[in-house]
Amino acid sequence: MRRGLIAWSKEEVSDAAMEARVTRTQARMREQKLDAVIAYTSFARPNVVSWYTHFVPYWNDGLVVIFPTGLPMMLAAFSKRVDRKSTRL
Repeated sequence: MRRGLIAWSKEEVSDAAMEARVTRTQARMREQKLDAVIAYTSFARPNVVSWYTHFVPYWNDGLVVIFPTGLPMMLAAFSKRVDRKSTRL
């Protein structure tokens, strides 16, 4: 459930559940010989990326890139509301 500020609640969705989602996708990617899966997210369409990352954009666009092995990569645009100097990259 989403409330106010958007944060990952590990009580709602565990590390193991998140890792299993990526692992299942990577297994299918290897079967299909795919080099990458790219999922787009926006304020209006957050579901796919949220399912893999538990991230929901707040007026931002982003991509998740999943490779056949290793960790997914998240790429997100910064809105003018985000102070880049205080954001850890």
